[in-house]
Amino acid sequence: MKVPQLSLALGALVVLPALGNARPSPSPTLGRRWAAPSPALSLSKYDQEVFDVAMTINDWAWEPSTGWIESDDDNGHTSSRFTAWYVPGLLYRNGEGDVDKAIWAIKNLIGLQFTNPADNGTAWYWDYKEASDIPSPNADTYPAEIYGSYDPNWSYFIGLQFVQIIEEFESLLPSSLIDAMVDSTYKAARNLMTRVGYDGDNLVTAYSNPTIGRAIVVEWVGNRIGDTNLTMAGEQYAKDIYDLFTADGYNTLGEYNVPTYYGEDVLGLCQWIRHAPANSSLPTYGKYILTKLWEDIAEHYNYDLKNMVGPYDRVYHRNMLIDDNIISIFFWMLLGRDVSPVAPIGTDSAIYDLRQGASFALVGQTLRDTLNQTILDSLVTPVGDVDRLFTRGIRVSLDNDTTRVNTAWVNENVMAGGQQVAELYNRGSQFTPMILHWKSGNTTMPSRPYVSFFQLYATASTINATVTPWHIEVSYPNTTQAGTDVFEYLIGDIPAPYWAAGQTNLPCLDVSISSEGLNGTVELGKYGDFTIQSNNLWMVSYYVNTTYEGTPRMSFEVKYTC
Repeated sequence: MKVPQLSLALGALVVLPALGNARPSPSPTLGRRWAAPSPALSLSKYDQEVFDVAMTINDWAWEPSTGWIESDDDNGHTSSRFTAWYVPGLLYRNGEGDVDKAIWAIKNLIGLQFTNPADNGTAWYWDYKEASDIPSPNADTYPAEIYGSYDPNWSYFIGLQFVQIIEEFESLLPSSLIDAMVDSTYKAARNLMTRVGYDGDNLVTAYSNPTIGRAIVVEWVGNRIGDTNLTMAGEQYAKDIYDLFTADGYNTLGEYNVPTYYGEDVLGLCQWIRHAPANSSLPTYGKYILTKLWEDIAEHYNYDLKNMVGPYDRVYHRNMLIDDNIISIFFWMLLGRDVSPVAPIGTDSAIYDLRQGASFALVGQTLRDTLNQTILDSLVTPVGDVDRLFTRGIRVSLDNDTTRVNTAWVNENVMAGGQQVAELYNRGSQFTPMILHWKSGNTTMPSRPYVSFFQLYATASTINATVTPWHIEVSYPNTTQAGTDVFEYLIGDIPAPYWAAGQTNLPCLDVSISSEGLNGTVELGKYGDFTIQSNNLWMVSYYVNTTYEGTPRMSFEVKYTC
């Protein structure tokens, strides 16, 4: 898929040297605002809880014979990003052998950077391998595939960690290693700057989490080595993000309502505030975006159901009480586990996300210093008798005024959201253009009820899904597109008591359906025939009449019955 290029207007900058040329000589004092660790680095009770759990998980995964975090998640048996996420925790804990482990891990990470001159000109040159025990991309045994044999986001994952490590713990590491880290971060920044959003790459400003990471990595290392080109490029990246966020007064990220990637956004924005050079615009931009982001999270969050209402631009897990989303870790840090939307720590998804927990914990104070008490109070306030109904616009580019529109409704027992979107390409299985959650039963803990959901599975790329209280409309305005011949819905997380009682309808929810343009064929899938991430789901398909010439649509009237 090709995405239109977003221009990077850098004014009268000189031309950057071609990749492979030497960078400017490092100037170690540039960009250092305080002796590490900074005086502001302190962990609250809840930060410490997250930190301790994260370190336990990573301690268990550390292979003492090789200096890597072992994992099967990144195409090999080790993980470079998990290892990078472990290092700040080792340096903060600074227990017996921790600094030596950190030094070993850092050297390993630098050694995984693609620096072979033969790779110069490829998309992965100066990126990092995903794992130590996999081949480099090559035509014979490991063909080059973005997000397959290489992942360009590794430059920002590891680059962001190197920024945090040097800013907070430089005094604990040998100067020669610091120089090597700065050089590696420079290379990672230059790799990130080659990403332009087309010809096989998809990093446009609306792809929020890596663009936020790119801005601080590029500006920080430019300041560190005295390279004005990079410093100004980082400033421009950040300005583009801020301008897109604030366009038309929407205050929405281009990658919107994403419970997993909001966690990466929060980390990156906290590092804008905490680690940007003196006289940078990033802290000002970062404080504004971070505050407005959490105000929006609070409006989407249903304290009674412990979930965020949809729709979701990207989501892996649709029930925050069963599976982790990274933003859940920040709820925990802000509020404590007992009142937060968290899955049990031992679930696969929680273990996966908590590998990054030490890095998150180290920005906890920055997050708390940025958010006001009104936001924090709203995160622990039940919905009550007054429902919430709101609309959001999401701009997709600074180069045009294309806007997606979300509507959402939040009731104490039921909530739903839908999106109006008109695009050329389907956004894929993570995109959830309409979803309804409801309280489907009580557990022994009133604060953690059973929550179920049903959602539209996007088969088309132009969809009108709108929500009002107790009502949902879904239609396909452009029937020339593929996938408009069927409406497919997924049902998930029906609780155990429902099965024990032998029920045949949705527990606690009545749904009345009306439609236009359907042929009457309804196909009921079997449990587990369709799976997204860890969710085994039912699919229900409604087929459109092939001779219908209007706009096929479905309407849902819902009623809560418990």
